Amino acid sequence: MKLGDLYTNAELTDESEALFHCLCAEVEGFDFTSKLLAWEDIALLEPWGGGVKLIASMDALATSEQIELINEKAQSFDVDRCVVLEGARVVDGHHHLMAAFKIQNDVAYIDLEEAYPETEAGPNF
Repeated sequence: MKLGDLYTNAELTDESEALFHCLCAEVEGFDFTSKLLAWEDIALLEPWGGGVKLIASMDALATSEQIELINEKAQSFDVDRCVVLEGARVVDGHHHLMAAFKIQNDVAYIDLEEAYPETEAGPNF
C-alpha cells in the first residue's frame, strides 16, 4: 500500500499536517504492508510530537470539538480506514485511533519506519 493509495496529492502536500513533514523519497514511493493494531495497543502510542501517551494527551488536552469528532468517528467507525504510524508515534489518524480505543476496535495501520531499513524497528504490535 502506497501513501498515494491513502491520500490525495493535496493531502500529502498540506504543510499543516504531520504527514507532510515525514515525506521523503524513501517514504513516497514505498509499498507499505498494512498491519492490524489491537485496540489495547493504542494505549502504547504517542502523538507525533511525542512526550506523552496518546490517550493521556487527548484526555488532558482535547477540545470540545475534538471530543465531538472522536464520538462521531466512534458512532460511524470506518473499519477500512488505515492510520499512519512512525514507530510508536501517530503521524495521521489520532481521532480515529481514539475512537477505536473507545469502542475497542482494532485498526489497520502502516508504519513509515518500514521504509527505512537502517532504522531500528519500532514496537512490534
